[in-house]
Amino acid sequence: MVQRHGLQLSLLLLFQAVTHRSFARELLITRGRRYTRGVLRMGVSGAKDLVRKNRNRQRSGADDLMAVQRAPQRVGEITHVMVREELAGSGIGRALLDAAENAGVQAGLDELVLVTMPGLPAAAFYEHLGWERVGDRRSQSGEDFVQYRLSMVSRGQDPP
Repeated sequence: MVQRHGLQLSLLLLFQAVTHRSFARELLITRGRRYTRGVLRMGVSGAKDLVRKNRNRQRSGADDLMAVQRAPQRVGEITHVMVREELAGSGIGRALLDAAENAGVQAGLDELVLVTMPGLPAAAFYEHLGWERVGDRRSQSGEDFVQYRLSMVSRGQDPP
């Protein structure tokens, strides 16, 4: 999502921040340092990705055949699901996750993973919707998250 639509998302965030002061303040308080680290890290990781892609292009035909035979799972990652506190229980969160699940099925994903901050009341909500808690995870910027997964196969998609 960020790789494909990062510029559009950034412009939308900037527009919202300029037109809504309370949103700008909350964005700076909750995400400013994290997003700055992410942008700086993307510059470094972007260069690493180019090197990795060039190496992959140099693989032999036999390596390509073996890679097809052991095709990795296709995984989609959800990193932000936000619903205003006063709207909790209104069905918005379920609709957002249903839309993500439908997009995952359409994209032919094997599973979705979702990460969330630890200690939030959303954990019971995710589990109620069939998401399985699979462990803890630390972001590259040093933040702790709880990771959940949802198998697309268990949702009616045919296995690969």
